[in-house]
Amino acid sequence: MSAMPRLLRCTIAAAISVAMLVSGAVTTAHADDAVVTEQPLTPVQGEVSYSVAQQSGFPQVESEIGRGAPLSTTAGALVDISAAVGEHTAALVRVAVLSAADDVTVFGAGGQSVLFAAAGASASTSVLLPVVDGHVQLWASAAAQTRIEVLAAFTGDETKPGSIFALDAPVTRIGGRR
Repeated sequence: MSAMPRLLRCTIAAAISVAMLVSGAVTTAHADDAVVTEQPLTPVQGEVSYSVAQQSGFPQVESEIGRGAPLSTTAGALVDISAAVGEHTAALVRVAVLSAADDVTVFGAGGQSVLFAAAGASASTSVLLPVVDGHVQLWASAAAQTRIEVLAAFTGDETKPGSIFALDAPVTRIGGRR
């Protein structure tokens, strides 16, 4: 490539850059400040202790924060979380099985498996569940010490884009549109 076209390209690029700077075409982005309602801090009385159940276990901080009791082994059993969700129709719930004596599978709405813990192990997951009259469906295949903690509650409208709501069972789509 000859020197003349290269010089011409550099001159054109420099001229365009100067024109953009002079005309203000390059400006900094501006975003309005977000409207945020600060929630007041509420002091908590007492202490929350934790301990590690086993060397490969995880700290049991939720033992004093969430609901702790073995889940029912009856299919479709309901867990009352009304105090944490109010009138909301969906809840993001953390489910933990602690040092299960036997293999345990935890089931949620519609009979879907949401967590598996092997015998002698602890396991935890978060799952979005539908809330009906302050209750969610959660049950286990075998008795095991469990912790249930509501992380967030939602009320969504399936006709509005971006709404969060929970389905009774997963919906899968095969192929294109439905």
